[in-house]
Amino acid sequence: ATDYHEKQLQRALLQFNRPQNADLVREALTLAGREDLIGYGPDCLIRPAGKAQQNRPPKKPPQKAAPTHKKSARRSVAGKKPPNARPQKKKKRFS
Repeated sequence: ATDYHEKQLQRALLQFNRPQNADLVREALTLAGREDLIGYGPDCLIRPAGKAQQNRPPKKPPQKAAPTHKKSARRSVAGKKPPNARPQKKKKRFS
């Protein structure tokens, strides 16, 4: 790279996932003859611009994950156990 713009294109290709570099990445890939890397496929680096971006497949809504933990029995402020608390196991001591 001999001028400032070419250096910007190289840097944008290294940081292709940053949204602010999208136009520079498209320009660099077009200049390099690698339009195959612009699209929606799994091996594409960047999405197409303009109307093609509006016609992309719709996103699926995120699925809610089921809670993986149970609520533990809380103790009152005075330190007394609630009536539904489990009895604690005694720890074995080795002598």
